Amino acid sequence: MAELDGAVSRINTILEISKLVREQIEPVLSDFKFSQELHEFMIKYFAIGDKAYETFLAIEKILSLGCIKETNKNKTVSLTVCEYRDYPDNKEFATVILDGTADLDKTYRHEDYNLVRFEPIRTYENLEFYFCNTISSSRTALKRLVKGLCLDIEAIANSHSNEKIYVPVYLEFEREVLRELREYVDKGQIKVAHFGATKGSNAFNDCSITVVAGILHKKEGYYLAMSKAIRGVLKDLGVVQDPNKQRRFKDQEVELIKLHDMVVDYSQEIARTSQRNNTEDVPGKVFIFTRDRAFIEAIRTKFPGSQVKDWTPLGMIENKIDYRSNNEKQKRYKGILIDYRDDPLAIIALEKLGEWLNMSKSRLSKFLDDNNELTDGNGFRVIKKGRNKYLVKKGTKL
Repeated sequence: MAELDGAVSRINTILEISKLVREQIEPVLSDFKFSQELHEFMIKYFAIGDKAYETFLAIEKILSLGCIKETNKNKTVSLTVCEYRDYPDNKEFATVILDGTADLDKTYRHEDYNLVRFEPIRTYENLEFYFCNTISSSRTALKRLVKGLCLDIEAIANSHSNEKIYVPVYLEFEREVLRELREYVDKGQIKVAHFGATKGSNAFNDCSITVVAGILHKKEGYYLAMSKAIRGVLKDLGVVQDPNKQRRFKDQEVELIKLHDMVVDYSQEIARTSQRNNTEDVPGKVFIFTRDRAFIEAIRTKFPGSQVKDWTPLGMIENKIDYRSNNEKQKRYKGILIDYRDDPLAIIALEKLGEWLNMSKSRLSKFLDDNNELTDGNGFRVIKKGRNKYLVKKGTKL
């Protein structure tokens, strides 16, 4: 075990806290490898896939390949390593890989493969994407919004009572989502599974609707490590914020790898449903949370001809308002909309709304701009008649 102790000691040295947020760690020994005896010992006492065995392999790869080291605000250090396996010993075989997302998947070095492109049978005109760009569905955000999320999924289910819904979600929220949607799960209209547990599964191919309850985005260190494994070099480890406040890698090759990796992951989730049928244009709907316009354009390259629409998840928007503090006017406005939203002829003069909220005309105008998704989600819009403005139900004319 002395060789393992020595390797762990070197890893501990790498793990020492650094002033740098992110850095590239070069290989300690490029030909480092644990002895055959130690490998056999680990396999004997630990199953492949056990955390102890995976850690053992990770140590070996970090020391031989290097890694991406990241230190967060809490001074927690993480090391990420990826390995590109070329399988040089098997090149005498005529290997055919059937992979529906290989054309986008950057984990293939495309220049080393003969990519066979078949003319697509489908054009996806009957596939509709619904994007929400106002609510985050990160793990941190969803901790407080699961109930609201489930209300929105219920609303989708109620408006599509003859269709089945596939809901992939983060593992830590799976039980809560199942509990909140128990009525729909028990009658078979909604099927819930956590990300990573459905590979190769046909259990959802009778679902025509997909609600991706989360973001299929890995940590930035992963995309950097993947890029290093594929390309052998990293030009820049940094990130910038684009005009739409999206984080982008300064190294365009890394950004492209990240974008394509996300498209592959989302495409595979979508293909677990009735969209798996490539012989005809099967109707379907996909609900996704994202603020990334580049991602929206990228996923449409995989599903050409698909329709893109906006989605306002009212349950999550109102849930978010409820848990916040110091937003009494926003809560009061939410209550006003709830009181009137079932009245198809509801008309509220903005002058009267300003009195109810104790706001001046200019403050109210900015307030309504900031809360447009709440107004829209409740089915209202602002219209002008003469010199006055009114809040009315959509489709109402004065």
